[in-house]
Amino acid sequence: MNKKILLWIIGILLLTGFVFYTGIDGLKEVLLAVDLYILIPFLILMVLLQIITLLLTTYQWHNLLGKQLPFAEVFMIFLAGNFVESVTPSSKLGGEAVKVYLFKQKTNLSYQGLTTTLLAHKYVSLIPFLFICGISLLAASITYNLPSAVYVSFILLTSIIITMIVLVHTSWGKDDQKNNYTFPKKILSAVDFLRTAAAEVKQTLSKKARNELFLISLVVWGMYPVKIYLTAYVLNIAVSITLAIMITYIAYMVSMLPITPGGLGTFEGSMAVILSLNGFLFSEGMAIALLARSIRYWFPLVLSTGAAMHLIKKGDVKMPFSLTSVSGALRT
Repeated sequence: MNKKILLWIIGILLLTGFVFYTGIDGLKEVLLAVDLYILIPFLILMVLLQIITLLLTTYQWHNLLGKQLPFAEVFMIFLAGNFVESVTPSSKLGGEAVKVYLFKQKTNLSYQGLTTTLLAHKYVSLIPFLFICGISLLAASITYNLPSAVYVSFILLTSIIITMIVLVHTSWGKDDQKNNYTFPKKILSAVDFLRTAAAEVKQTLSKKARNELFLISLVVWGMYPVKIYLTAYVLNIAVSITLAIMITYIAYMVSMLPITPGGLGTFEGSMAVILSLNGFLFSEGMAIALLARSIRYWFPLVLSTGAAMHLIKKGDVKMPFSLTSVSGALRT
């Protein structure tokens, strides 16, 4: 069985297990408590926040691509990449590879250059996230009860990032014969590629440009707890903005571990567990996580589907519907 399909099955089973553990009746009771007069303005506001998030992320890609394409075209390709990511059993990285594949068809950049752009985007996005997670975890550990899995997740994510930074920016692995370190060939190849890409990123982005993109990432990440807070509010669950900030970043941090695609099950479970440890019902935590994910997933999927169909109709780009075709193209 394909590994990615297996991970999807694990994620679905994990989420289903949490739902049954919560109890269908308990979950239904929380969801049906929504005031319909509040629901419509809530949905409109959440859609607006989601559009702002997509536009800001597109702005980052537009700048990283050197503004070779009009902003609207970058937005369409960005959404089309999200569509492939949403409808195929790929992890987040797989979806990003699809964006590289699509942008290659519209720009003069090589796959090496576009992968450098991808690396740059990950750099300006994940570093602020890790910084926010560190502060949130420190504050939460003092005020709230947290499961040990949260600390393990933070340590693992931090260790992975620090290890890659050390490997990329030092001489480790450059000459395996002269060093006492023995690295597998695949790791050495990946490190060499990342080292080259990191050097190109440093040359491509000025300090001012990096700071601007960092600031945008902080704004984007800053909107995530607002969405969770609003979701709790519309469900009549009295979650403070402070607790909303903590559970949002900690749940996303846990979901970033390579366990299931898109953190399916791990995001919902970690949010419900943290809330249940701090005086809330498990069903309330699951309801918040499920409603927030539904809005965050289904609305962008509708937009992404429209963008993909538009590009296919125009014949501007060839849409891949399997990552096999993408990986094959990236190797050529």
